[in-house]
Amino acid sequence: YPFCTPKNKNKGRPLYKLKELLEDYTSIYGVNTWAMSTYEARRSLIFNYINPIIGDVKLSDLNTRMMEKYYQNLLKVKSRVVNNRKGLKGTG
Repeated sequence: YPFCTPKNKNKGRPLYKLKELLEDYTSIYGVNTWAMSTYEARRSLIFNYINPIIGDVKLSDLNTRMMEKYYQNLLKVKSRVVNNRKGLKGTG
């Protein structure tokens, strides 16, 4: 998997970003494992709450401090309502 490639052995390829990892994960694991409603709900959460904020962060740059800051900011984000269903529980 490209996301497992260590930084020093990347051989000139761009470093893997969080949104690319999540896309691969949902495409490989989610499609074959999750029910359609679960798949759609998780993809929606990724597209609405993860990718816009930290999706472009390189995996090699992710750390606990960044994730804590992301979580604290996420608590302030209003939930998106689609088809009379909230997109994120506990924040709206």
